[in-house]
Amino acid sequence: MPDDAEDEIDEGFTRITVALLSLLAGMFFIYHGVRGSIAFARSSAASYPDPVIWILGLASGPWLIWTSLRIMRSAKQDAVLSSPELLVLSLVAMAGGVWAVTLGVLRGLGLTAIGLAGVYRWWTRKRAEKPIKTT
Repeated sequence: MPDDAEDEIDEGFTRITVALLSLLAGMFFIYHGVRGSIAFARSSAASYPDPVIWILGLASGPWLIWTSLRIMRSAKQDAVLSSPELLVLSLVAMAGGVWAVTLGVLRGLGLTAIGLAGVYRWWTRKRAEKPIKTT
């Protein structure tokens, strides 16, 4: 089999895997967001102490499902996130990571690193879009 065909199979497998993981994560976030909101409304001890957690789950779940559908529909190698989406989501990830670290959760460092990587990717996209000036 030629190398190009193998590369296409690898890229297709990667896209399907990422799309399915995004779909599952979106469903997981929606499930826990609904469960947390019901528990919070009932003033249950099982609810999360901060309603921001389940609100973020309800907000990010549909977005992850929408992103997974965009990945599955996209036949060519377009960017899944536009530049404004990438910047905003990266800044939100960084803010969430810093917030988690201030609460004593060291796993927030990973989220902060993901946010920094997203900002770096946005910055490299912007530099690539600028035309090179020749004198």
